[in-house]
Amino acid sequence: MKNLLEKIIPESLIIKIYKNIPIPLSLKKKIVCFFNKKFLVAVQGIVMNDKNEILLLKHTYRDLPWGIPGGWMEYESPEEGIVREVYEETSMKIKSEKIIASIYNSKPHRIDIYIKCSYLEGEFKESPEVSDYGFLKLDVGLKECLMLK
Repeated sequence: MKNLLEKIIPESLIIKIYKNIPIPLSLKKKIVCFFNKKFLVAVQGIVMNDKNEILLLKHTYRDLPWGIPGGWMEYESPEEGIVREVYEETSMKIKSEKIIASIYNSKPHRIDIYIKCSYLEGEFKESPEVSDYGFLKLDVGLKECLMLK
C-alpha cells in the first residue's frame, strides 16, 4: 500500500519537490518520516549468568508477566538497545555478545532481534515496568534450541 503522500501526489513529483524545496535537510527528514509507514524494531535479551541460568523478569504491564528482558530500540544498535533496556528496567549491567535470531511479528508490525548476553553485575531494583526477577536453570535441550551452547 502506498503511503499517504503518494496517494495524493505522484512519486516523481514528490522526489522533485524534495530535491528542490529550499528548507533545511533536518526538516525534510522530519516530513519524510511523518508521511512514511511506521515499523518497530525490538530487542530481546537471552541473558545468562555464570551458573548458566537465564534471566527472567516479571513485567508489570503484560498479561503473562514473566519473560525475557527487552524493549523498543531508540535510534541505536541492537547491542546498545538491549544493554540500555536491561539497565533501565533492572539496574543490572549486561554485556551483549551476539545476535542469535530475528523474527517478524505482525501485531504490531515489527522485527524482534534476539541477542545472547552475559550478566555482569548489579543488584535488581524494581522499576515501573518490572516488579521482580529471577535466574532460571536451562535444560540442555532448550540451550541447544536457543543456540546458547
